[in-house]
Amino acid sequence: MSEHNFNIFDIQQKADAIPKLVSDLDCENQIFEKKENEINSQLRNGNQSFKASSGWLRHFKNRHGIKDKEANDEEPVNVGKQLRNFFKRGGFTHESIYNVCDSLLLWKSLPNCDKKSAVKIIACANANSAHKLPLCVVGPERRCATNDAIFYKHQSPEIDSIMFEEWFEDIFVPLVTQRQQNTGNVGKILLVMNDSLWHPPRETLVKDRDNFEVFVVPEDSLTQPMDLVMNQVKTSYRKHLLELLLSKSPCPVKQFLEEFALTESISVISKAWDSIPRNEIVQSWTRLISDVRNETELNHDGIVEIVAIARKITGLEETNSMEITQWLESDKEFCYDSIEYEEFHFDDEVTDEPSNIEAYQSLETAIRWFRNQNECNNVQLATLENLRDLAAAKVCVKRET
Repeated sequence: MSEHNFNIFDIQQKADAIPKLVSDLDCENQIFEKKENEINSQLRNGNQSFKASSGWLRHFKNRHGIKDKEANDEEPVNVGKQLRNFFKRGGFTHESIYNVCDSLLLWKSLPNCDKKSAVKIIACANANSAHKLPLCVVGPERRCATNDAIFYKHQSPEIDSIMFEEWFEDIFVPLVTQRQQNTGNVGKILLVMNDSLWHPPRETLVKDRDNFEVFVVPEDSLTQPMDLVMNQVKTSYRKHLLELLLSKSPCPVKQFLEEFALTESISVISKAWDSIPRNEIVQSWTRLISDVRNETELNHDGIVEIVAIARKITGLEETNSMEITQWLESDKEFCYDSIEYEEFHFDDEVTDEPSNIEAYQSLETAIRWFRNQNECNNVQLATLENLRDLAAAKVCVKRET
């Protein structure tokens, strides 16, 4: 037997004991990070580029409910209760409450195949899941073919506050406003978001927008609905990615990754976003709305299914459940600084018909430009606005059907 064939059950027991170890001994971060690297090195086919970080440690603590000892000595702030009281005072309904989250996706990654090409994905939906906004993907390509389920923006995945303001102004506000007009709903719209470094201040977003309110949740204070949905999207994406690779069998894994382009990845991301049922999104809001814990984790059957797909692929026949679990959570192990961004080049001519969301974006830009021109007149402006509203309406109808 090879000296690298460790007792996997012994290693699993060590890994399972870490949450209690951290809680009981109140380890310093640097000591725990050293232990993370040590355990990773013991795993068969462990991720060779894995590097423990405070970000990885923070996510690990959140998943296992580990709190700092000093924080436990103080009375915890019930942010969920504060938020529910805010809902009541503002008269917000499940239709008018939205949540947004963003997450890094290593879109060119397979089990034990470390390819650090990344995009940022932004997901947003309301509490009754009646309005599921197009997923926003932020990546390195200047142009990328999409459909009505995806909105693409060009930028490095390390999004800044300007990018979020653009998402809020160009996507969120117009589509939500159009939906209110289509459904006849009235009242303020509330957007719940976390206190991220790349999110602009609440005052910046709601300035001169009487019909919109923003509630900022302290970072890591609670698990937000779209965080849970995002986990499901990424799990679904990776399952669909394996199925795509299997359909091209016996294509070698390395060759598949070399030929797999972001445009093709966008199609897989879209499929994953569309595959999340409305009831799953509604359930993700349960804890926030009614203080009932319902944090869906990937169950054993789900992992077994993904392992079964992987083992049918040439080069992945020996994949085990621990390696799949590590792969499913691989995004959380990386910081932005460790990502290698790839540049891609497309032909200048684009023959694909513009999608509804692309038409909406272009018309919105044209309207903002035209308003500042001396030649601007009400008749032509109204025509552009009518076309923009038509595109927005088609986006909303497409998402509801």
